[in-house]
Amino acid sequence: MCIQPINGVAGTQQQVGLCGADTLAADQRQELAIQALARTQTISQLARDHQVSRKFVYQQTTTAAQALDEAFGPDQAADDEVLFYLPVTKAWLRQLVLGLVLICHSSFRGVVELLRDLFDYRISLGTVHNSVQAAVPLAWHVSTTPPKICPRSASAPTTRFFKPASRCSWVPMSPRPSVIS
Repeated sequence: MCIQPINGVAGTQQQVGLCGADTLAADQRQELAIQALARTQTISQLARDHQVSRKFVYQQTTTAAQALDEAFGPDQAADDEVLFYLPVTKAWLRQLVLGLVLICHSSFRGVVELLRDLFDYRISLGTVHNSVQAAVPLAWHVSTTPPKICPRSASAPTTRFFKPASRCSWVPMSPRPSVIS
């Protein structure tokens, strides 16, 4: 409630009705804030025109400015949004070690540093070495196994990613050349 003078007599004030701020609808408040932000008129003039206090005009201006900042500012929440959860097991860590060494050509010390800094997981240089060495016999077996060659079939579609499984045969592969030391 506001105290307003009755009949323009300043000495006799009573509680008689609502303030100008209480009577403004949401769209009128929004228009007031837009005019204040645009600075088409002074804050004092806007307050007089709408029969509100300057404090109320400043509050509406602050609210509108915050809404604009939120709407057009950088989207901080999208950068902090969790994309996926990754269950990290020892088997997964061994795959990561192999991927870093074989795909990324990372040094063993680089693998140790990455696991320490990003995953807060301590691993020794010897463990990285042993993980890579343990993969060598399996890789040797895979590389010496003859590939499965499938002829193209007219009845089945063939793409880069799909080859028909029918009429496939094993084709012997030439022995791997030995490394000369």
